[in-house]
Amino acid sequence: AVVQNTLALSCDTFVSHAWGESFLGFIEALQQHYGNNFWTRVFWICFAANPQTWPEDELNRLFGPRAVQSPFFIALSHCEEFIVVRNTNTSMYTRLWC
Repeated sequence: AVVQNTLALSCDTFVSHAWGESFLGFIEALQQHYGNNFWTRVFWICFAANPQTWPEDELNRLFGPRAVQSPFFIALSHCEEFIVVRNTNTSMYTRLWC
């Protein structure tokens, strides 16, 4: 989301989650859902694509004054589908972004 890559692949699937699972559990959930097609998908994974630890002023510069300029919006508008990885630890309905 931060660096432009001219060799980047087009996104198939925007993936979001509730921060309640392990990374392995997250990947296993995607593999279970997509089966053999898992390895053919191009995922845009929210936690891996945004600099979530940046200071607020740097994030504001990255995201711009309008939400449509944010990496989230741009990725959502280019991906073919959206998936939320659920887990048994955190209800996705308790999360603000859901």
